[in-house]
Amino acid sequence: MNSADVFEQIEKMGELPSLPQSLLRIQVVANDDRSSADDLAQCILKDQALTMRVLKVVNSALYQRRNREKVRTVRRAVIVMGFESVRRLALGLSVFDMMSKLSRSPWLAEIARHSLITAAFAQILAEASAAVPPEEAFVTALIHDIGKVVLVECSPSGMDGVLSELAGGMPALEAERRHFGISHDRAGRRLAARWQLPVQLQNVIGDHHDIDPLNPPKRMDPLLGTIVFANAMSRFICDAENQKTELSIVRKAGRSLGIPSAKLDEVYSKVATEIENLAECFGMEVGELQDYGAVINIEG
Repeated sequence: MNSADVFEQIEKMGELPSLPQSLLRIQVVANDDRSSADDLAQCILKDQALTMRVLKVVNSALYQRRNREKVRTVRRAVIVMGFESVRRLALGLSVFDMMSKLSRSPWLAEIARHSLITAAFAQILAEASAAVPPEEAFVTALIHDIGKVVLVECSPSGMDGVLSELAGGMPALEAERRHFGISHDRAGRRLAARWQLPVQLQNVIGDHHDIDPLNPPKRMDPLLGTIVFANAMSRFICDAENQKTELSIVRKAGRSLGIPSAKLDEVYSKVATEIENLAECFGMEVGELQDYGAVINIEG
């Protein structure tokens, strides 16, 4: 398989009905300057599952830090959280839901779990840095690996080949390029552009592996930096052999994102609770998420 085959699959995934109708409606409303809170609420309400998910997340600890009010309607969510915040949330949840349904591969659940763990770290890093809205970091992390779904959709056997190469010690992106002619970050950017997702989302999806967390540039887009470090930290093993490297990444994250040392110390004390909250919102077992974190840290 080569990159042309992957691009052909992306075109198929970009066609209806692969793309949820709710996402299409949200995109239309988002791109219309005349849109109101009612317009966005009506788009979301047409999808009952999305409505329930939005209300559940808005009332979770992720958003309750900012406002203790119980939000009972989507329109109220838009008023309390803001048009842009709810738009991003609905967008991210729609894409994440689509990710969970596109492929029948057993690897899809693992991609989803890693995405949730990364979202938890991104949320906490964004709060600590105050450089990026936490919900924007959360949503972006939730769908940052959409390109992996593209590769699995293209060829489950090809992904098996990638995993075999990983077990042999080959770097992930190199293994993907060997079996698909393209890596998941580039495939993800292509699909995000096909779906007309916000340009900043496209860029983070496509560029999140271009930054080495051990050697980040002096100037870096705050959202991209948050996802890069959240992705790295979600894979920490926290054992003696890797401790020096992992502590170095944490220090680099602090300097790059402008997080004081005292707040950095709180990241890991908060993340377990954050993962638990996200697991509840998405109907996943906390134990499964934590077990998966251990697996990807060792094998991934």
